[in-house]
Amino acid sequence: MIIVIGIDPGIANTGIASVSYYKGKYKVLDTQIVKTDSKLTTAERLEIIKLEFIRFVERNENWKFDLLSMEDVFFGKNVKSARQTCKVIGVLEITAYEKYRKLFTILTPTAVKKGVGAGGASGKDGISFAIASITGEMLTNNHEADAAAVAISAHKSVPF
Repeated sequence: MIIVIGIDPGIANTGIASVSYYKGKYKVLDTQIVKTDSKLTTAERLEIIKLEFIRFVERNENWKFDLLSMEDVFFGKNVKSARQTCKVIGVLEITAYEKYRKLFTILTPTAVKKGVGAGGASGKDGISFAIASITGEMLTNNHEADAAAVAISAHKSVPF
């Protein structure tokens, strides 16, 4: 069995999902949303995300993950938001390296959509429906669904 943790990074909402691949089938093992209060400083928000990521991994220590993957930042019109997301990616990347020494990949949003069979122009609901068709489980929170899509796409893109 291969276990992949996928992360949909964001300073306000970070989605985390663990997905297993066994005998040709994907299964969502666990998901979490990390929400941070905009009244906190950026450093406080990043610390919350870091600690919740560590808790997620420790909570699920009965299985050991093989790969950690994150969705890359989407540079749209909101540059401030993109900068904050880059900080989340950096904090989680160094945390994963320091604590777990695991293979780490970053996928573009387009690669994530392609990896789960959602069209490049499909919105958040398209990802949720793609995850439901792959795993049989409908994740109603977009951040959870995106994190699961990152995990599945990463598994498909990294040779094991």
